[in-house]
This record gives sequence, C-alpha cells and structure tokens, in this order.
Amino acid sequence: KDMLEYSSDSDDEIIGMDDDLIVAQNQQLLQFVVTNDMDAGVNESNADNASSSSSNSNNNVTTQQQQQDQAQANTDTSTDAQPQETETNGFVHMKPEKIQRVSWQLADSDSEEEGATAEEIFNIEPAIEATRDQPPDIHVGAEVVDVKFHPSTNLLAVATLDAEVVCYKYSTDETSEVYSSEHHDLAVRAIHFSKDGSYLLSVSKDKSVAVIDTETFNVKRHYKDAHEVPVYSVYSVNENIFATGDDEGTLKLWDMRRKQHVFSYKCGEDTVNGIISDDAGKTLVAAVNDGSIAAFNCAKRKLIVQSEMYDYPMSCLAVVRNGTRLAVGSDNGVMHLFKWGEFSYHVDNVTDAPQQLNCMEAVGDNRLITGCEDGYIRAVNLYPHRFVGVVGRHQKYGVEGISVSCDQRYLASCNQDDTVLFWDLEHLYGVDTDPRKKGNKIRDQKNNLRSARERNIEDFFADMTEDIPSDEEYTGPVDKPKNVE
Repeated sequence: KDMLEYSSDSDDEIIGMDDDLIVAQNQQLLQFVVTNDMDAGVNESNADNASSSSSNSNNNVTTQQQQQDQAQANTDTSTDAQPQETETNGFVHMKPEKIQRVSWQLADSDSEEEGATAEEIFNIEPAIEATRDQPPDIHVGAEVVDVKFHPSTNLLAVATLDAEVVCYKYSTDETSEVYSSEHHDLAVRAIHFSKDGSYLLSVSKDKSVAVIDTETFNVKRHYKDAHEVPVYSVYSVNENIFATGDDEGTLKLWDMRRKQHVFSYKCGEDTVNGIISDDAGKTLVAAVNDGSIAAFNCAKRKLIVQSEMYDYPMSCLAVVRNGTRLAVGSDNGVMHLFKWGEFSYHVDNVTDAPQQLNCMEAVGDNRLITGCEDGYIRAVNLYPHRFVGVVGRHQKYGVEGISVSCDQRYLASCNQDDTVLFWDLEHLYGVDTDPRKKGNKIRDQKNNLRSARERNIEDFFADMTEDIPSDEEYTGPVDKPKNVE
C-alpha cells in the first residue's frame, strides 16, 4: 500500500502499472481497500459517526437541525472516496462511491536494476551476435557480385551489377567508403588486387578491362574491347602480368607495359570460371565451365596440358598444401585435388560439400573455405579430409564471392544482394580435426562455428550434465514381481 498513489479523476476504472490494465470495473465485486489513506478516511468517518451518536444519546438538547448540520460536516471532512458498508452472509463489502485510479511506483531496490540487461538479471550467456569482434556489414546499395581484400592494408573492394567498383576502409568499429568509380558501362563481373596491392583489376560485361591505382584511385589503363565477348574472370600474376577469361572459353595474358595482350588461347567453348597461379607466377591454371582445367607456362606463353573432361563444370580454384596441391571445385559439390604440375587427372577427392561450389579460399596450408549454392560458407580440412563447420550463411541466394583479409582474421562474402557480410575466422583456427584424438567425431554439414550467426540445436543442452545425481544409493537391479516369469 505504501507504493500506491491514487487520484479520483476517473469513476469506473482502475489502472495498474502501465495505466492500461483494468483491475475492476464492477463496483459490487470490489472487496478491498486501495490505500492507507482510504482506511484512515473510513476510520475517521466511523469515529465521527460514533461520537455524534454518543453525543445525541446523552444530550437531548441537540435539535434535529443540529444533527443534520453535524452529518453534513462529517460528509464534507471525509475523503471523496468514502466507502459504504453492506453486510452479506457475515462478510462486509466495501462499495466506494468513486473507483480510484491506481498508478504503481517502483521501490528503491528495483531502481538499482534499471540499467541492467536481461543477460545480467537472468544470468544468461550473451548472444553470439553481441560477442563477435568483426567489422560491421556493408550496405552497398547495389547487387554485389565479387569482393576482394587488399593484400596488405585494411581495404576492401566490391564489384556491383550497377557497373561500379567501390572501395571501403574497414575496422572493427566502422566501415567507410573511400572510392567509387563507374568507368565500366555494364555490370562488373570480377575484381582482383595485384600481388603488391599497387593496383586493382576489374573486368566487365562491356568486354573491357580496367586497371585502377590504389594510391590515387585513378584509372591507369582501360583496355576497351579487350575480348570479343563479355569478360568473366581476372587474375594478377605479378606486378606486370595478369590474365583474363571470357564467356566463350578464351584466356588472354596481358603485360601492362604493352597496349595489347601478349598471349591468347581457346580453352573450350564455355566460360572461364576462374584463374590462379603459383606464388612464383610460372604456371597459370584456368577452370573452364565445360568440365576441364588448362595449365599454361607464363614465361614461354604456351599451353602445358589440359585435363580430361569431366561430366560437370569446374567452377573455382585454390592452391593448398604449401603449393603442392591444386583444389578444384565443381558444380556437383565434389572437390578434386590435383598434384601441382600434374594437371591431367586428379589424385584425390573431397566429397563433403552437399551443394554446388561457387568459390573457395585457402586459409593456411590445409584448410579451405567454400561458398556454396545453398548459401552456406563451409570450412573444410585437408589431410585428413574433414568437414570443420559452418562459418556463416546467407539467407536468400547462393554465395557468389568470398575473400580472406591480409591477416587472415576476417572473411567477407557476397551473394548478389546489396550487403557484404563479415565473418570472424578466429574461432576456425581452434577447431581440432585430428581423427586420432578422442572426441573428434565427424561433424554434421550444418554444424555452426562460433563465427556463424546461428546456434546449434545441441548447444541448448551443452551445460546440462549427462548423469543426474540422486540422493538414494544404488542397491542393484530391482527384483521382478513373484508372479511374473
């Protein structure tokens, strides 16, 4: 009662803590006193009535007019909400003339928890989203088809279907746009930084190739009509040499010191999906959509070998195992491993991916991060071949492009919407996949790592013990009933 305040502004309602809860609307069912002040008013009224009755019985000299005046005075001095008493079956019911409006006030002890969070009050583990340490997502405003990190600084380049190349500075607190260019006339297909990060390459559906200086963000070179058909892929071999591939299987080698390409080869009749080389830049490999890979000698500018034809397209490439293996992703989810220098046929397979592999990036010597058509970004360990876990997931479309930062701490991904997502890879390095160690079981394809923005279902029971202790001592098996055989 000490916590209540009341006023008689409204007649037929009682409102609680938020002034929205009606406590009672029927006056006949109200059987409690609202405040101490009302109790005081009732006692004061009863005392005045009792005093008046005693005075009238002992002194007959009081006239009827004086009794009426006294009753009127008692009515004026009592509270506005003086209740009336009726007795039914021994119970006294209070019938106030006006229903009081009640508002609640928090006690002093409650005010100390005003700034506390739900996790602190209920001792709940904070949400994964609140504990991640990574840059905020970037809302570009156009459909993003490719992303690439700078090899040495905190710079991220984005290619869009609106013919834009946008560069962002990033940190764990914010991301800011530092450059935007529209030198292409049609959609930008792919981008790639040079090895030293001095320039950025971009290829477009308008058949052109552009070279952007990363210091001044000026277009150093713009090769108009670089291919006869739209260009699809690009890769920087060294500070002067880069390669491009188009929609009809043609690969071209370019030297920035010259105005035209220095080598051209028809790999097949379909799109060149990806290009990669070794660290020395001696051998170049292209993945073709017709189901093969082609290897070239960059110095001699000639074809080394083209692999056997597979029944499905080759979609992406990555160099692993300290440059001794080439991982090739395919549209049916199978990852083929070729021995570097022997590209005729694969020597091993990784079949953990349940969906088409659109892109992949190497993390260290024996782990790959793959972007799949089902929207999942999965981590795979090589030798032994084990699925590590889900790094993250895009909700709407398949993953189109991924890139690992220069310090291999963050992963950026896109999927043809207007948002670039960041993922923290710190939790990936702590996962042990050695099958010889106890507890390293084969993980489910949807097992989420700590970087993912979703929890695993089994994590709900992680803090529960398997054996529930009992106060009773174990006395052996229970005897069966005598009448049961």
